Order: sequence, then C-alpha cells, then structure tokens
Amino acid sequence: MLKTINRVKRGLIVASILFIMVITNYYFNIGSFLVPNFYMVIGFSIGMHIVFDKEILPYIFIGVLIPNIIGRLVYIDESLIANISYSLALSFINIVAIHTVYHIVNLLKVEMIFNLKNTTIFVVIVLIDCFLITSLTTTLILI
Repeated sequence: MLKTINRVKRGLIVASILFIMVITNYYFNIGSFLVPNFYMVIGFSIGMHIVFDKEILPYIFIGVLIPNIIGRLVYIDESLIANISYSLALSFINIVAIHTVYHIVNLLKVEMIFNLKNTTIFVVIVLIDCFLITSLTTTLILI
C-alpha cells in the first residue's frame, strides 16, 4: 500500500508512525530516559529504509527528532539546550544504525526471503548493529 502513495505522503505516514512509537516509548519507559526503548523504532526504520531506500531517511530523522524533543520536554527536567542536543544525538544514532544495517544487508546481498542462511546473516547484522547502538549511546551518556 505505501508503495502506491507519493513520496511526501509516504514519508509523512512513516514519520507519524515513528512519532507515535517514540512518544509511546517515553510514556512506558522506566528508568533511564536517555534511550527510551529505541529498538522498536530502529527495527521499523530499518524496514522502511530497506523497502524505500534513501528517500525515506529525512522523514525517519524528523519522525524521531520531534517526538524526542517533545518526550524529553514532558518527561525529563533538563535544559532546552540539553534536550535538543540529546534529541539530535539520538536521531543521528538512529540514522547511523539503520544506514549501517542497510549497507551491510546490501553488501552481503541478503535477500528478504525467510530461510536459515538469510536469517543467520540478518541476526549477525542485528547483533553488530546493537553493539554499534550501545557504543554510541554509552558515549553519549558519558559526555
């Protein structure tokens, strides 16, 4: 269905879904609000990036940035500069993570067909990506 809609409408739909996911993550998050259950958002973003290529990246970035700013304003007592800085960093980490998976999937020519070989390769890629996300986020926490 999304492939038949024009690019801008498709991007706005994806950004809206991401908006809802990030706000929902902030609402249900317990503990650290720096990284609010980001894996669901990144998983959805990876799928959209694989299906719609690079044209969807700006919408993914905006769809993660705006709700992060709003979620941090509502749920976290921090300065506006810190809020925007962390939100930009989290949005950037999201783009780096999904773009990394996208390139590894293309480099290894992983077909989106469910079989043991493709599943194993994809799991390894996701583990590498989780390491990347954890490293970037830990660095962000230490700053």
